[in-house]
Amino acid sequence: MGIIFWTGIFLVERKSIPDFCLSIKDGRLFTQAGKLVNSRIPACIVLEGKNREFRKTDFSPKAIQGILLSISMAFRLPILRTKNTHESVEVMLQGFKQLTRDKLEEQRFYPRTFHSKPKKRSSFGSKASHS
Repeated sequence: MGIIFWTGIFLVERKSIPDFCLSIKDGRLFTQAGKLVNSRIPACIVLEGKNREFRKTDFSPKAIQGILLSISMAFRLPILRTKNTHESVEVMLQGFKQLTRDKLEEQRFYPRTFHSKPKKRSSFGSKASHS
């Protein structure tokens, strides 16, 4: 599947379950995770596919869970699970919107508010003290 890069805002490594398992076997997964973590922009892995696809691999559910925990905890790299391509696109767009909303918020112009001086009360209508 591969890396998706959105103009310096968001970096995504999108993997199908078979590709994820193959990248574990050939040692690419941890190298790729290291590169994602060392990038200067927010990154994540989108793992696409249904759980039943793991049954077609050589990995036990505990091994898969251990690898997912290792990447998310040790590398501090989010792994987002999706069922299909449509859901992957939705998740990536949501991530992009979250990140760009924060950037837009930083750049938003907030006009200075000026407080007017308190008006002096006129002596008309006020009680005058006579000494």
